[in-house]
Amino acid sequence: MGMMRKDGLIVLGCFLCVFCVAIFMRGSAANTVSEDENDEIPVINISLDGVSLDEINNNSKDIKYYGNEVSVDGEVFNNVEIKGRGNFTWNDEKKPYQIRFAQRTSFLGLSKNRKFALLSNNSDDTHIRNSLALKIIKMLDENYPIGGRFAEVLVDNEYLGLYYVTNVVRINKGTLKLKDELGILMEMDNIYCNEELSYVTDGGDCLTVKDLVVDDNAVLAAEDFMDDFNEMEKAIKKQDFVRFAELADVESFVNYYLVSEFSANPDAYSTSFFFYKDGKDDKIHAGPAWDFDFAFGNKRYGAGAVGEILYSPTEMMVGKKNAFGWKYYDENDGRIKEVEANLIVSRLMYYLIDMPEFREMVGRIYEEKMKGKMEEVLEYIDSVDSKICLAARRNNEKWNRGDFDVEVGYLKSWVEKRFDYFNEVYGRWDDLVNEKKQRI
Repeated sequence: MGMMRKDGLIVLGCFLCVFCVAIFMRGSAANTVSEDENDEIPVINISLDGVSLDEINNNSKDIKYYGNEVSVDGEVFNNVEIKGRGNFTWNDEKKPYQIRFAQRTSFLGLSKNRKFALLSNNSDDTHIRNSLALKIIKMLDENYPIGGRFAEVLVDNEYLGLYYVTNVVRINKGTLKLKDELGILMEMDNIYCNEELSYVTDGGDCLTVKDLVVDDNAVLAAEDFMDDFNEMEKAIKKQDFVRFAELADVESFVNYYLVSEFSANPDAYSTSFFFYKDGKDDKIHAGPAWDFDFAFGNKRYGAGAVGEILYSPTEMMVGKKNAFGWKYYDENDGRIKEVEANLIVSRLMYYLIDMPEFREMVGRIYEEKMKGKMEEVLEYIDSVDSKICLAARRNNEKWNRGDFDVEVGYLKSWVEKRFDYFNEVYGRWDDLVNEKKQRI
């Protein structure tokens, strides 16, 4: 019965994609977008004021350009700021951007903010991976504050392609609601550690101040955060779960671990790893989780292990040899040689998953919130596929990307195998509890 249902979904997906091909072929010659052809995909039109798109793209991503106009779904927004965003992705031909409105708005139905990210997803030929990550995160945490919506973007009538519009990871009323004067959002970024307000933990990780409740309290808030973070690192390294739980919101760390491991996110534990704390009396929280375009076995990442179903950021990237360095005997010259530790990757989760209490929580939460949800996840991919297929084809043709249908098929196959792997590694929590009861 399950196989019949799966086959039926495949046939339906193929039918929808063939339908998309027909429409796409009819309109692919044009460099504009008709909203009639994409009734579920909004079209964002950006009109620049006194600057060209080439000028924006060829300058620093941090330069802000003011006074622009954004229109979508019949609404027109004036005096909109636009700038580049991203680190690695800013070097892509298809650029990501950030727009900032004059006042808080529910842009595209997302929670009210002034800033929104236009993610290019240029490394993801399915365009689905960031959206899929949000789906899984919300399985684990129904109050996860960041949402997203697909849209096609035109700037001064130039078609830029399909984008994923999301709330920016920042402190505000619509997403991360911190209130204390020492409330702070920090990012672990061991790759691009060059910000003015960056701190190195006792364990060697680089944490950068990303946002504050009160800008003038940057140093005080960061010092309060770093004091607790260094204490938390010590507790984790000593495998002291009680002290760790006093300093940290443990479940948020479990959720971050699960989504990072399940998605096999190669960026996990080195960059885009966020934490926040709402003043002295609050604990350290992991999240919001962010940045998954290289995840879910994305072959464009370039490392063969990423496509392997057993790939694990903790084991493959943070594994003992990689994270701590190692020695080996070189048969060619008969000497012991030493490989230095990879300081880009944080050791935090490597120590945590070795902590029995933490690992038990990982298994329990996976069992409660993710196990048995494979069909739901696959159906989600199908629903996004049918919604964006025309726009994704148009985008991939413009930017010379991969075959959308083939890549979505690969993604679904990868997710199926990933669930099988997780059921084996983490899905035996009930069995383990029952075995423990029988021993008592």
